[in-house]
Amino acid sequence: MKKQIILLLILSVLMQIFFDVSVDKFEIVKQFIEDQLGTYYVQDFIEYNKKLSWVNYALLPIALFLRVLIIALVLNVGFYLTKIELPYKTILKIVVKAEYVFLLAILIKMIWFNYFIDNYGIEYLQNFYPFSGLNITGYHINPIYIYPLKKINLFEVAYCFLIGYFVSKESNIGFSNGLITTTLSYGSALALWVLFFMFSFINNN
Repeated sequence: MKKQIILLLILSVLMQIFFDVSVDKFEIVKQFIEDQLGTYYVQDFIEYNKKLSWVNYALLPIALFLRVLIIALVLNVGFYLTKIELPYKTILKIVVKAEYVFLLAILIKMIWFNYFIDNYGIEYLQNFYPFSGLNITGYHINPIYIYPLKKINLFEVAYCFLIGYFVSKESNIGFSNGLITTTLSYGSALALWVLFFMFSFINNN
């Protein structure tokens, strides 16, 4: 169990680093700063941004670990209310397995930016998420809707399906019951998080 979590955390950090390097993120940031502030502040800002990136890489596994713990807790409550008997440790193991689907999203982003698109800016780089609602609406929308539309994507759907599948295997309740309970539990928590984000965004702008 510990090995699976550690492997997930390491792979997540490595893939994020590979993505940033492959798309030459700092060069894109440099161009953005030159356009906004001129060349005088570029070098200092780039150095600061590089240092900050390593802080972000260090915080990424912590944030991911907390996400896994919280989602497992949310599912545990949902399963308890629906009389699905699964120990928290088993639920945690299931969540860790399902989390690997989001690594596929990073891989697709890497392929997309390296082989399918050449001319893009910092906003597109930050906001792009494969197979999400943003691909339908486009990116020239009210900023408050960008994050919610990013969260509406095929990987979140696959995540629920994987958890539902693993739950059905561990508890013998049937795939449909496992999927429904997972979707209601995780989906409700995700909806609350998105609403919290939107509320915070409104208050800070």
